[in-house]
Amino acid sequence: MDTRDSENRLVFYETIGSIFWFLMDGAWLLEWQWLAFAMVIPAAIYNLLVFRYTPRNYSDMAITGAMNAWLAMNTLWIIADMRGIDALVFPAKISLLIGVGLLLSVGIRNPSRQVLLNILRRFRRFRIRSPFSS
Repeated sequence: MDTRDSENRLVFYETIGSIFWFLMDGAWLLEWQWLAFAMVIPAAIYNLLVFRYTPRNYSDMAITGAMNAWLAMNTLWIIADMRGIDALVFPAKISLLIGVGLLLSVGIRNPSRQVLLNILRRFRRFRIRSPFSS
């Protein structure tokens, strides 16, 4: 698979995962428990599939790991809130710390402006390109 095809698949899985994540959070806001829980599964699957097409370097893999830690935090928090399972708040906080730790590790390994821009670029939720861009 060429680099361009791999990048397109990466963007596809990130975008679809983000859409399911957005629906999951929206259902949580509206207190539609069944839909929030149903959206957890495709959001997790698509966001985990992002690993398959993420470039194999530390920075990109750590950023993808941080994004998945964020999803884990969000999922645990939703379940804790909607089901009243307070014991899940602590693992949600651990997920937050893992995500922050991964992002900090990227910056510590290479404290450059380019690394910061890479982190911000990858954390953009919907990467929709213009049909006129190449």
